[in-house]
Amino acid sequence: MSSSPTTRGSMSASLRQDDSTDILICCQGKTCKSLKGFSWSNWKGPIVAVVLAFLCNIESSMLSSGEWPYMSTIDHDATSNFYGTANSVNKAAHVLCTFIFAGWSYRISSIKIPMVVGRCITLVGCIMYIFVEFIPSGRRWWMLVCYMLFGVGFGTSPLLRSYVVRVTSDENRASAFAMLNGAGVLSVMVGPIAQLAFADLPYPGIDIIPPNIKLNIYSAPIWVAVITNIVAILISVFLLQDAPAVEEKQSDKSFSFSLAAIRELYSKLRGLNIPWILVALIFVEKMVSGLFNATMPSVVGPLMTSMYAFDGQEIIIILGVSQVLVGLLAVAFTVGFVLLKLGNRVSCRVLFAFSNIMMITGYVITYPYPFDSMPMQPFNETSRIGCDREEYAWCDTQLVVNIVPFIIVMIIVSAFAIPSAMMSLDTIYSKIIGNIDQNMMQSFIVIADDAISIIGPIYGSAIFTAMGLNFLSIFNGCIYIIGTILHWDDKKHYWSRRGITGPEAQFGLGNLNDLQDHYRPKSLVIKNWTKQYGKVYGFHEGHRKILVISDLEMMNELLVKKFDHFTARVPFPMNEGEEDGPKTQLVQARGGHWKKLRAIASYAFTNKALRHIQRTVEDSTLQMIEEMKKHKGEVNTLEFYQELTLDVISKIALGQKDAKIFKNPHIETCRQIFSLPQPNFLSTIPLTMPLMKKPLTFVLGKLASASEHPYIRLLKEVEQTVALRKKAREAGSLSSGDFIDIFLDAEVDLVENQLTDTFESKGSRKLVFDEIVSLCIVMLLAGFETTANSLSYLTHFLANYPEVQDRIFEEVEDVCPGDTIEYEQLAELRYTDAVIKESLRHYPLASFVVSRECEKSTSLGGIPIEKGEYLLTDTWSMHMDKEIWGEDAEEFRPERWLEESSRARVAFQSFGEGPRMCIGMRLAYMEEKTAIAHVLKNFRIKKAASTNPIKLVGCLTVAPERLDVILERRV
Repeated sequence: MSSSPTTRGSMSASLRQDDSTDILICCQGKTCKSLKGFSWSNWKGPIVAVVLAFLCNIESSMLSSGEWPYMSTIDHDATSNFYGTANSVNKAAHVLCTFIFAGWSYRISSIKIPMVVGRCITLVGCIMYIFVEFIPSGRRWWMLVCYMLFGVGFGTSPLLRSYVVRVTSDENRASAFAMLNGAGVLSVMVGPIAQLAFADLPYPGIDIIPPNIKLNIYSAPIWVAVITNIVAILISVFLLQDAPAVEEKQSDKSFSFSLAAIRELYSKLRGLNIPWILVALIFVEKMVSGLFNATMPSVVGPLMTSMYAFDGQEIIIILGVSQVLVGLLAVAFTVGFVLLKLGNRVSCRVLFAFSNIMMITGYVITYPYPFDSMPMQPFNETSRIGCDREEYAWCDTQLVVNIVPFIIVMIIVSAFAIPSAMMSLDTIYSKIIGNIDQNMMQSFIVIADDAISIIGPIYGSAIFTAMGLNFLSIFNGCIYIIGTILHWDDKKHYWSRRGITGPEAQFGLGNLNDLQDHYRPKSLVIKNWTKQYGKVYGFHEGHRKILVISDLEMMNELLVKKFDHFTARVPFPMNEGEEDGPKTQLVQARGGHWKKLRAIASYAFTNKALRHIQRTVEDSTLQMIEEMKKHKGEVNTLEFYQELTLDVISKIALGQKDAKIFKNPHIETCRQIFSLPQPNFLSTIPLTMPLMKKPLTFVLGKLASASEHPYIRLLKEVEQTVALRKKAREAGSLSSGDFIDIFLDAEVDLVENQLTDTFESKGSRKLVFDEIVSLCIVMLLAGFETTANSLSYLTHFLANYPEVQDRIFEEVEDVCPGDTIEYEQLAELRYTDAVIKESLRHYPLASFVVSRECEKSTSLGGIPIEKGEYLLTDTWSMHMDKEIWGEDAEEFRPERWLEESSRARVAFQSFGEGPRMCIGMRLAYMEEKTAIAHVLKNFRIKKAASTNPIKLVGCLTVAPERLDVILERRV
């Protein structure tokens, strides 16, 4: 009788059962520790344990595939329901005797005697199994007794784990356990191979002791089991030596099932902030999965007999080969998981979701569709194969799926999906219970799993008898539905489990509905949340876990002090996982790729380059002033500033020769990019279903190209411009000194770069074509939108604060009395600089980029931050924090920037902070000072009827919908 859980398709369950028994043995009132002086710790003891573990497991793995065919052959009254009951009896005996042998071993401080007794009981069961055909009737009941004895004997196998603990040193223990677990896995593969070796022996077979003791396909494995048990008994008697144990005082964390301990634990649990719904769902999921694992061995034999009309030999061959393949694939999966460190790369939640998707996909593939199925085979009374209509009412209605995909899918699910799902659940559960007594809490879930494994075969067989193959629908449906709820509920309580508050998340979407409204900018939603939940809280952007901070010290840690832990920004949904590609923009690049782009782009913003650019800014600004003079009454200054910033960036980034204020062909395209409507359903899929991101990206990319999406249209124009410039340079054309030429020429020594990051650049230091295009695009879009918005906010404040406007005008006239403004003069406009910064404090730019992804687990402000978590600074709230800026934080007071306050300067985040702060900050200040100086030289700004209040819009950036003022010409 197969009693090892590993032969039931769940190796992980076997390990958990053994682990729990180990705790029972070593921690009930006493703690056993290894002694370095004990001679058997020199690997002899562990090797004996490994050999015994192999012998104890191999017998059950050899018998499992032939159990049902043999029972149905020798007793025609045996039903699949009875076979399920026999499996339950076996498991119940195993679980019960595990506790009995553990307690016995503990009391006598020895595992030798219990091991010998257990193997002798198993040997008795094997001998009874051999003589089953001597029984004239009711043979199934005789076999049931044998199965019970097998379960009793197998209850000793977990003792070997305690033995290994006691005879190994701390440094050798992990290797010893690996060998012990390897023995179990090896037996799962070797047992079916041994069974296959006897597949050619016919039934009834060769006479050994006439008339009923024969050697055949069913009895040969039991003879091998007799031999392995005798060997195991001899090894236990002569080679297994008990290790002495030292008693230590019971620790507070010791394991006990006493009523006092349970009451104490209950009181402790009541006071803890634990998502009990999630805990309950984990128990339900484990029990449903355990029911599936326990049921499959009970029904797979009857399934093949009734649906596919396989005889005993065919069943043994198919199941034997399948078990070997499952074992090999499971070992490969485990080894690959460890070697590739997938546990560090893939979260247990994603792994759990993937395993559930794999299971439901397997069900869809193996569903008996009418076009690819055949009817049941009629029942043959002689051979006892085919579908028995007297036992199974579904014989006339059930269709039979093709055996090949069915077996392949079951192998894949058993080898990959089930182990990964169980491993994920164990990890999630252990994290949830945290510092609670792990021994007690883990034992509860093991007991629940064992309880299901006892009743599972009975109820599973009953369901199979009533429904046939449709029983898979019940299991898969329950697993998938509960798994989906569990996966989401786990994510939903991710922050609350850690004592961090936040807004309530919606099923499947998280807080996406609150964050993707064009007329409710994301930054303002987060600002409102900060008022409600404080300076540290968490929310969910689909599957993403985002921690929001507006605490100054934590922000400084995030952006500066611990930059090596937070080097990357939060990626755009469509770019997630592809931040190192050549088309990735500077704002999203990470690691060596970011360092390369940043180092080369910085050449465009040196003092020499900015001094040259100033002439361009001056020229475009004067063109804008001439356009302003043509308008009277209310003027939407946002349009003028957008024309200005695009004209400037087109000249310095794309080599545009002449000013094109109100004639620039790119202006509408850029406006459309930043005024796109609320994201649609497709754009939220990468955030809600990350596994669909790549195919969706491909589809949306094709749709965007076909529909001339504004960004695609701009991208094509920039690609064409860069390509033409390359051809012109190859033909000998002189450099124009714009960004394209700088990027084409750039080749820097990154080792000598003075950036504070610690990355090493990979690959060529020269930019490839796609990288040049991406840099030009990001310069174009960033230079267009943010500076135009900033000038609009500044104009709004000057219209509302005429005394500030007058002071700027006086400063400009004093520093720049002529018609032109020199680069060096801009640094002397200190009050103008203060006004610009105060405006940006009230309306920070592109605050969404002041975000980071944790790449190495650490902590901020004492809060643990795990790798893969995203962090976002709430710049808007920090800029209005009275603890930083004083009681007048909400007032517009430029003078605060003329006062010394290092704390306030650190809190100013309009351009970010640290190595990843905005590379174009100095260019932006230069443009704004030049533009506002010339505007005030020519106009006095007055409020219009629609100046107040500013209506803010935008999903990506926060922008004024328009900014109307009256420009009064100065005489």
